[in-house]
Amino acid sequence: MLVFLSSVYLDTWQRDSTLILNRLSNQFGTIETLLTAILDKKPKLLPKKPLIALVICSTICVFGLSTVVQAGVYWEEMLNYYAGFATVVLALINATVYGWIYGAGNLLDHLQHMINIKFPVTLVWILLFLWKILAPLIISVILIFNFIAVSKIDYHGYVLPDWAQLFGWLTVWVPFLMVPIAAVLEYRKEVAANPYEVLTVWQRIVKLTKPSTKWIPSYLKHEQDIINPPTENGVDNADTIINSSTSYGTNRNSIDMTDITLQNSNLPV
Repeated sequence: MLVFLSSVYLDTWQRDSTLILNRLSNQFGTIETLLTAILDKKPKLLPKKPLIALVICSTICVFGLSTVVQAGVYWEEMLNYYAGFATVVLALINATVYGWIYGAGNLLDHLQHMINIKFPVTLVWILLFLWKILAPLIISVILIFNFIAVSKIDYHGYVLPDWAQLFGWLTVWVPFLMVPIAAVLEYRKEVAANPYEVLTVWQRIVKLTKPSTKWIPSYLKHEQDIINPPTENGVDNADTIINSSTSYGTNRNSIDMTDITLQNSNLPV
């Protein structure tokens, strides 16, 4: 819509500046997505956030140089055509995992815990329907029609060579391969962390798809900090022992924290 309006009502320089600003706004979202994923995985890198952003921008710039050469229009057409497949496949995997394997009910519980609000029953059923039925169904239909309409890509009658077509399909499946690779790494991490746990391969896989019992909303973590505040010179006023038991499920809308014991051994007399 923005492109259409700019082409009808704006002059050439105004239209070009509008498109440039539009692309810049999209780039901000892309860079922030990559930056957030890296910093969430490695929180220690947070003080180096500007440097990491510079590295990300430089890397994207280097890879983008191929689209500004004489054959750049063919590269852009090829990436635009095939990138949609990978996006739809990954979206279907996410919808299936969150809706049916991890559990839409668990995800809904987490959402209510984080915002500390209990949703009405009607809204709960609507969200469960959207996450478990409607979203996977729509994405599956889009994916099926994409495969039905697939053909060799061409630009103004020029059909790209076979190696270019093969490279385009690699851009589809390489991102998809990250899913089983990450699953194998998580499985190996689970085996290494619990070597004496007698479980079959399938039981370990089921365990990895369940909500972690260590998960706790951030506001409860802040409450723990309030219960046991540090004093000057790094000495605690009170030693706090907190054993929290957490359970999730579609019928569970709260977190119970039990066995909170304060040992005021270091309190001044």
